[in-house]
Amino acid sequence: LKGLSTKELMAVARTYGMDDEVRGAVEKQEIIALLAPVVSDAEARARRKRRRAWLGRAGLVVACIGTAWFFRQPASGAVDAVFGTLRAQWLEKCALAAYAVNAGSRRAAAAILVCFLLDVVAFWVRTSVVASWVLPRRATRLRALLATTWLPSFPMSLGGASMPGAAPGATWSVDVMPIVVAWVLRAIQRRVEGLVGPLLVQDRRRHHRHHHHRGDEWYVD
Repeated sequence: LKGLSTKELMAVARTYGMDDEVRGAVEKQEIIALLAPVVSDAEARARRKRRRAWLGRAGLVVACIGTAWFFRQPASGAVDAVFGTLRAQWLEKCALAAYAVNAGSRRAAAAILVCFLLDVVAFWVRTSVVASWVLPRRATRLRALLATTWLPSFPMSLGGASMPGAAPGATWSVDVMPIVVAWVLRAIQRRVEGLVGPLLVQDRRRHHRHHHHRGDEWYVD
């Protein structure tokens, strides 16, 4: 405060709402004497607030690390199971697609691979819904990878269900768009799966149909 001019000290006084107190002061030292306790107290509160925020972040990091360490084995097993399932489905679909190609049905092979892609997209949507519940709002980079970020929102109120601790009249609402998208993807997948068999039969018959020419006569084996 000693390095500030009288005009700047008056601006500081207005910042802390002390216009009336310093208006009657004549000397610069009087203004400093009036402002010093208030400014010191404000700076002390700011330091305590920053310290609490730092301790809160540190506690959150420690809690996350402890939780990850405590649940490392079941979490690792769950991740391995998920990716193992996806890998098994991929190998199965590749084997079925290879069989379809060998049978002469590229359309059936393409339909099989489309079914797998639909499985992956549906898994992404379901995982995004769960991740959106636990990720903090400030994790914008991680939330940009979620399907719920790219899907339009379609909230549906749950009627008279009130939120604990919320303002009067506040109710729960659920975004049903991911549910609708998952249902549509499942319907499309069933439709495509239903086309695999007929396409395979048709293309296989066409593949095994050989036309031979004997003189002026055509016949089919």
